[in-house]
Amino acid sequence: MLGEEPSTFSLRFSKVERVRVELESAEYQALAQLAERELRQVPSQLRHLLREELKRTGLLDDGDEPVQPRTGDAA
Repeated sequence: MLGEEPSTFSLRFSKVERVRVELESAEYQALAQLAERELRQVPSQLRHLLREELKRTGLLDDGDEPVQPRTGDAA
């Protein structure tokens, strides 16, 4: 409409770091089982668990926005 201020928005970009984690077979199987139970892909489940532990220990603020998982996370 005429005379209205245009809408503005901002995008927040954050750098994504990759970490390789080696798990024993039993650890991976337990992680995969939990991921299936919680309807997540294995990489998303691992990230979820890590974030929860970091929040619990006070090293990550609850207000921090999670990076959206990529479509088609590979196991």
